[in-house]
Amino acid sequence: MRLKTIPFPAADLLERFDYDPLRGVLINKRTNKPTNKKIRNRGSYISATSIIKYTDSQGLKKYYNTTYGRLVYTWVTGAWPDCDVDHKDRDQTNNRFWNLRLVTRRGNCQNRTTFRGGVQKIRDKWRARIRWNGKQKHIGMFLTREEAEQAYLKAADRMR
Repeated sequence: MRLKTIPFPAADLLERFDYDPLRGVLINKRTNKPTNKKIRNRGSYISATSIIKYTDSQGLKKYYNTTYGRLVYTWVTGAWPDCDVDHKDRDQTNNRFWNLRLVTRRGNCQNRTTFRGGVQKIRDKWRARIRWNGKQKHIGMFLTREEAEQAYLKAADRMR
């Protein structure tokens, strides 16, 4: 999910937080505690967002919701990223600066792990399927992984 956010002021971020590069967390200078991270587990994808209580120039209290990686990137570089912040190891909770990189939206989508064909465990059986000409072809359900792999390899040989 892409959060459309306005840039958080880098000066306010530096004023309010310190960054621990070993743990990859922002530490609140006032309380000396790590910033709250909301970690959501969506299947195999874990994401970390942060909600910061922020007072704007008119004195109104606001809640600022953005990805934790964007805040860390802004704190280290001093500039709000103009594109997506991606995690090299695909672990969205690992916000060490060496693990963050700027990528386009397209590049970020290409970094996903999706099932492209082969075998996959479904409950207590193994499913074999293959992708051919942009369409997925179901090969069958098998009791063991080895049977499913053999069926996949046989189907791949036929399609060559």
